[in-house]
Amino acid sequence: MRAAAVWVLLMVCSCDSADAVEVQARSGPQRSTFVELYTSEGCSSCPPADERFSVLLKHPDLWRGVVPVAFHVDYWDYLGWKDRFSSATHTRRQRDYAARWGKDSVYTPMLVIDGREDRSWNLYGIVPGRQEAGILEATSDASTAHVKYTPPTGGKSWVAHAAILGSGLRSRPSSGENTGQLLHHDFAVLTSASAPLRLTDGMSYEADLSFGSITEGKDARKALAVWVTEEGGTEAVQCAGNYWPQR
Repeated sequence: MRAAAVWVLLMVCSCDSADAVEVQARSGPQRSTFVELYTSEGCSSCPPADERFSVLLKHPDLWRGVVPVAFHVDYWDYLGWKDRFSSATHTRRQRDYAARWGKDSVYTPMLVIDGREDRSWNLYGIVPGRQEAGILEATSDASTAHVKYTPPTGGKSWVAHAAILGSGLRSRPSSGENTGQLLHHDFAVLTSASAPLRLTDGMSYEADLSFGSITEGKDARKALAVWVTEEGGTEAVQCAGNYWPQR
């Protein structure tokens, strides 16, 4: 009987995978700074920008007040190397920004800080915002995320966005503009989801989001990034993030 009990215990433990581990993220009441990099493994100008973006790994306010996300776009894939992290969704997001700014084209590498194009690249000098933006909370595993947002004022429609990010990623393209180079990526979006937030108690809005499967970067150090936009908008009004617990 004891041997059987031990076997059952071992079976239960073996089924407990990293996918079942949850991560929690929570913003403060002041607006956290949302930092977006639009990049591509197919662009020869991007590797130096990717490495500069990685300085945010050591930012003193990482996740508490500064949330970095690297969106790999797909419009350079035709040059001979398909970026394994690229997505048409990321390209659409960048083009939405360009349209709002009255621009006819997009480029890489492009840095966006709190919804505004930034050409200074003073990444270590980024500081969290000071204006009140409400509390954003999220709990997530590898498949779903539950997001709760309590804004400072109501009367608007909100959309929740969440992404699983990967850091410590490496690639060595065998073709294209970066042939033979060892590329380094941090905060790269591995999968993402969006859903409208629904009013739940007169003050807070909630949503459940379902992620697609992760096909690349499975061994990366993973983090969760969540942000909220107004319905039909692109700029994050509040954001939060955190690393997955390491086991």
